Amino acid sequence: MIKVGADPVALNNAEQDPLDLCEMDNIKNVLEFFDIGLMRLVGAAEAGKCRALVNSGCKIDVKNEEGQTLMEVAKEVNNDFVIDLLNEHKNTNALFHAALAGNSKKVQKLCAAGDLDLNFKDWSYTRPSDGKRCHRPLLAETVSLGWYDCARLMVKHGADVNYEIEVCIFFNFFYLHSYYSVIGKNNYIIRVLIFHFH
Repeated sequence: MIKVGADPVALNNAEQDPLDLCEMDNIKNVLEFFDIGLMRLVGAAEAGKCRALVNSGCKIDVKNEEGQTLMEVAKEVNNDFVIDLLNEHKNTNALFHAALAGNSKKVQKLCAAGDLDLNFKDWSYTRPSDGKRCHRPLLAETVSLGWYDCARLMVKHGADVNYEIEVCIFFNFFYLHSYYSVIGKNNYIIRVLIFHFH
């Protein structure tokens, strides 16, 4: 929900935010990572944190309560770094959310238009073994959700399947089997590091 614009510091009637109510350490880590949310970070000109959230797939075509887009807020505070960041990730970010929503028509349109990173990696995950930040490629995430048409389109347009997937959540046999089925090319070698946790 945070990635598509939910406010991570919204208060309830008792003036509590999600972090106040959270009792699970892994969820606390997620909330702390997303901090005050991308919109507020852009307004505060927090360039490094903005890049971290954009690299984690936070939706960048959202608007605040005043109807301003992230780009408008970035221009308002004269944050050239964030302006360049948003321009650089515009199409890739759109692909990320279209693929994870299973919108194959939009994925096809974006892939055909080009100017995007088909090998985008979502860095919002952590390894249960040591708590360090790790990634999941968009292609792997798309397959794990069962959006095979979107995955096929990404592979057709050049998404790389010859990479090491560092899996940070349980990646079961069904997903691995599905991944090979989508690729459909036996000459590809997919090395998978699986970090199991209970």
